[in-house]
Amino acid sequence: MGKNLKGRTAFIVALLVVFLYGILGIPSGLSPAALKQSLTDRIHLGLDLKGGTHLVLVVHVIEAVGSTTDRDVERLQEDLEKAGITGTAVHKLDPAAHPETITVSGIPVAKASDVRSLLDGNDYASYDVTSLPDGSEKLTMKPGAIRTLETTTLEHSIETIRERVDTLGVAEPTIQQFGLGDNEILVELPGISDPEKVEAAIKSTSKLEVYAVVSGPYESDQAAMTALNGIVPPGDQVLHGNTTPKSPDEVYLLDRAPVVEGTDFRDAQPSTDATAGRT
Repeated sequence: MGKNLKGRTAFIVALLVVFLYGILGIPSGLSPAALKQSLTDRIHLGLDLKGGTHLVLVVHVIEAVGSTTDRDVERLQEDLEKAGITGTAVHKLDPAAHPETITVSGIPVAKASDVRSLLDGNDYASYDVTSLPDGSEKLTMKPGAIRTLETTTLEHSIETIRERVDTLGVAEPTIQQFGLGDNEILVELPGISDPEKVEAAIKSTSKLEVYAVVSGPYESDQAAMTALNGIVPPGDQVLHGNTTPKSPDEVYLLDRAPVVEGTDFRDAQPSTDATAGRT
């Protein structure tokens, strides 16, 4: 009986040693400070034990819908011209309230069937097409296509935020979709008690877009609107900018749809210009 008890005791002690080794590893010393450092290095406390920053971010996915339809406006106008259908106007009647809707107006009666065939093709399968009484055609992005775009935008936002948070050196941060709301991201950063630092890191996210200049520069918004007779064309937008960091702020009229977006770039590498000798 005594031998069995001693054997069980030895087994329990050995098991505890294994568990302690898994938790503490091999500390550099046996002092309390060394044991504490070893424990800290191997066990990452969560937000509830260590404290930190808890954020719930809302992703404005509607902007992704608007950007996609802006580019489809340009693409559809080009496709119509390539098909020999001239005189049509492709635009968004209300980009702010209905970014998912595109209208094709001014369709020649003789070309109505050609336009409809183009719109019903695979290139515009993500839209529901409706013929209007005035002879125009309305394209409305399908709910399924919008949901897919929203999901892609949310996933890309999570990846981008994770890259920015990694610069803060946070151990095991939580960055994931927040289940209690639509298009929300939960960010938990144990040990980071400076919300302003986190906000600055997240706000450093950016989206590269290249737009074609329609007209400008103008000295002010008022000068731009005067030149435009008070009306910004549906396919354009007014934005501020400058050509160099030290040059004054100027106003430009740009195409609403970007010519190139960051997602269009697959790779970028430094290289040397053989003629100019510059990188």
